[in-house]
Amino acid sequence: MKFVLHIIFFLFLILRLPAQIQQNDEQSQTFFFDAVCFKNIDTLELSPEGRVDVIVLVPFQTLRFEKSNETFTARYEIYVDIFDSSGKKLQNDKIQKMLRETDYMVTQGSSAGFDIVSRNYFINAGNYEIRINMIDLLSGKSFSKTRTITIVKFNKYRIALSGIMLLSTIEERDGKFKITPHVSDNVAMLNKGFFIFFEVYNNKNFDSLDFVYELYDDKNELISKSEIFSNNVNQKVNQLYKKVKLPDNCRQGVYKIRLLALTRYDRAEYTEDDILAITERSIKFEKAMFGNMLDDLDKAIRCLRYIAVSSEMNLIESAVNEEEKQKRFEEFWKDHDPTPNTERNEAFDEYYTRIQYANKNFKSYTEGWLTDMGMVYIVFGQPDYIDKSDTYSTRTLYVKWTYLNNREFLFSDETGMGDYRLVRPYTVTEKYKFGN
Repeated sequence: MKFVLHIIFFLFLILRLPAQIQQNDEQSQTFFFDAVCFKNIDTLELSPEGRVDVIVLVPFQTLRFEKSNETFTARYEIYVDIFDSSGKKLQNDKIQKMLRETDYMVTQGSSAGFDIVSRNYFINAGNYEIRINMIDLLSGKSFSKTRTITIVKFNKYRIALSGIMLLSTIEERDGKFKITPHVSDNVAMLNKGFFIFFEVYNNKNFDSLDFVYELYDDKNELISKSEIFSNNVNQKVNQLYKKVKLPDNCRQGVYKIRLLALTRYDRAEYTEDDILAITERSIKFEKAMFGNMLDDLDKAIRCLRYIAVSSEMNLIESAVNEEEKQKRFEEFWKDHDPTPNTERNEAFDEYYTRIQYANKNFKSYTEGWLTDMGMVYIVFGQPDYIDKSDTYSTRTLYVKWTYLNNREFLFSDETGMGDYRLVRPYTVTEKYKFGN
């Protein structure tokens, strides 16, 4: 059965991220990409041996849109570079994209909008690094991500397996299957489970094989495995999938899912001698709603000061027990969800990511989210321009943040210790709004 690669992607944690952010954890939300290895069955010479499918997904929030008449336009470039194990660049590709939208809120992520790029690259067996550079041409922001892949000599073995592609859904329509790739290692929001898609290359006329998948933690310890399942593999190329359900007690962290192809016969267990082929990939389990930031619910509630009014915070804090407090906290965020018909709450994600960034970058004599710079950053986001100056007669340092809507904030540090206080305006009266 052939599968149709339907370009609808499940997107996890789309966030707008600022230019001054260091290339660290925050950058992981700027765009998403996956690279999966398959046997080359597409070119006439069937050489090179491998094909790498690269999918890049760019959330609208990452891009700057400029208005012209009644249309908002964004432009970005993607550079795909492939390096061998010695660091030599073997292939490079430049992709230019232009997006047009008529609704401003859509450009700010209200509909969880995104753009996608999908390309195939043909390379020989070996170990490679895929490097993606994404440049927003209007803001000048640039972001980079890498993945390592391995292409095997698929024709060398009796049975060979492709890489594993993560899927959020599979639908059958008119005898064909439509698959929806999940372009993120993070599977935490796929609470009903997810699918793994893979190809089996049959070089010795097997009729059917047994399979099993195993799940390993970051210490490479086996924590669960599926029951053995069987599939027909009587074609030279067999496209298969299997639904995966993580253990109920799965904790946050990085895992490895390993798929084994086994010789076919009835048995309760299997040994190394039964294994014909192995393929694996990393996955993550990182819940957005109850991540590290929200391990302390009381602190998460205190952080609502830049979005909630006092009566809303009092209502949450006056709950009779922790369970009711958490329920009211979740209901508050449901009321602020810009896309209530989706699983993801973009405003929640953006708000607490800003708080985490403020804690990391604006900490002074108090936590970063409580500083003046932290307050402005959380409410209004990353400034478009930052100007720094100092006076030679005193130790006072000045920083001015300017936003494209002509809003300006002037901070001064009279200690030289990074304790910046708001000078103009004296305070901020506005509340956080998604898309600011």
